[in-house]
Amino acid sequence: MKLAGALNGSVNVLIVGALGFVLLGPNGLLGNAITKWRAETRIRNQIAEQWPALSAGGHRLDSGAASVRLVEFSDFQCPFCRRSAPAVERLLAKHPEVGVVYRHFPLSFHAAAEGAALAAICAEAQGRFQAMHRQLFQTTEWQQDPNWVREAEAAGVDDLEEFSRCLGGEAAAARLAGDMALARRLGISGTPTFVHKQGLVSRSLSLVELEELLGFAQ
Repeated sequence: MKLAGALNGSVNVLIVGALGFVLLGPNGLLGNAITKWRAETRIRNQIAEQWPALSAGGHRLDSGAASVRLVEFSDFQCPFCRRSAPAVERLLAKHPEVGVVYRHFPLSFHAAAEGAALAAICAEAQGRFQAMHRQLFQTTEWQQDPNWVREAEAAGVDDLEEFSRCLGGEAAAARLAGDMALARRLGISGTPTFVHKQGLVSRSLSLVELEELLGFAQ
């Protein structure tokens, strides 16, 4: 009887241990949930810490009067970013109370992306960022023939000589480096990445998904 009791006790311990591993182990149900919760909490804390820098700089896609609720890290040569751009435009048209900041994160394997980012920065210096943003996302010629002066002229940039000087200047390079440093501090590695105060999403989003992200009732 004592042996049987001892065996039963050992079996119970093994069962409890197995259940604990299934639930709480690295790949267990609760273990996964806890790991996910910790990661999301860490990201929220990082965003809260970086939010003043995230929202105060960058390019405004809205009129500039609304409170910033969304920050997009993007790459003009990224096809998924191109897919999201119309949804962001529709979001701003439907919800003028939402401020959206655009920040640059040109991916290294997109040959013309860094040049496009600098072109947009230099267009902004002459008040033409939004026009250059549309130009770069709605055309593709520049991806094979990166003639930034041509793109600037199409976007309505007036002083093309100043634009050309800006492209190779330290100020534009520093602006781009600042955006990329912010992205890396948040652990961003792909585009588009949409950052809001509660977290971030790294994929192309539709208008409905953007509204859900910002808490608009459907």
